[in-house]
Amino acid sequence: MVLESDLTGHDDSSRSVRTPVRVDELGDVRAEPIVFLHGLLGQNEHWFPVARRLADRSRCLMIETPLLQLRGAACSVEGVTRLTISVLVAIVDAPAILIGNSLGGHVAQKIA
Repeated sequence: MVLESDLTGHDDSSRSVRTPVRVDELGDVRAEPIVFLHGLLGQNEHWFPVARRLADRSRCLMIETPLLQLRGAACSVEGVTRLTISVLVAIVDAPAILIGNSLGGHVAQKIA
């Protein structure tokens, strides 16, 4: 699925940009959610082998933020964190386990 999320930069809160975010999901939607966050040049496909192993007992969500298309304040750890939070609010209605690689790890720590 591809969601469009509002992204407002911290330097100009009056402006909102619609940003497409790809979300891939494996597993039971009623199970505990595990969210995978990729690094700077990563893609959701990098998480598929791990997610497939966990899908029988978890709801695995891979959020692919369009990092190379972000500009200005959105193109920062804080901006990607805000974008990720807006996606999580839209699709996950429960506490989730966050797993991140590289930049995704920084984002996971900020959200936690």
